[in-house]
This record gives sequence, C-alpha cells and structure tokens, in this order.
Amino acid sequence: MFRAIGQRLDGAPEGLELAGGKILVTGPGRTTLDGVWAGGDCASGGDDLTVTAVAEGRDAAEDIDARLTGRPVEIPG
Repeated sequence: MFRAIGQRLDGAPEGLELAGGKILVTGPGRTTLDGVWAGGDCASGGDDLTVTAVAEGRDAAEDIDARLTGRPVEIPG
C-alpha cells in the first residue's frame, strides 16, 4: 500500500509508471502493473478531495470485481 498526502512518490516499484510524481492510471484506476490499481491524490489526475478519492475507489473496486468474476469490464467514460 502506498499512502499519499499530496506529495510526490519517490522510489516506485519497477514497472509502475509515474506522471508528474504521481502514479499513472487509466480507466478505473488501472496502473501499468497488472493487478495494481490506484486512486485519489496519489494517482495522476487525482484530486486531494475525499469525495473524489472515494469515487475513484468505487470505480476501481468495480473493475477489480469484474476482473475476478470474469464479467465484462465497463470503463467509466
């Protein structure tokens, strides 16, 4: 787990791409590492607002569930 408090992430694991010191994400929080999602202020484009982080967490959880259960993945637009 990476904790973010509006700062830059240094020393990211190999294969985890950063954008402006934050974790690069696409769609519902997918990172460049398979099976790793990110959201909130540690993710690129993320705000440091609780409501935004909660919504991004929900989107990531739905995407993780779809992946684990084999349902079609719906990427929010």
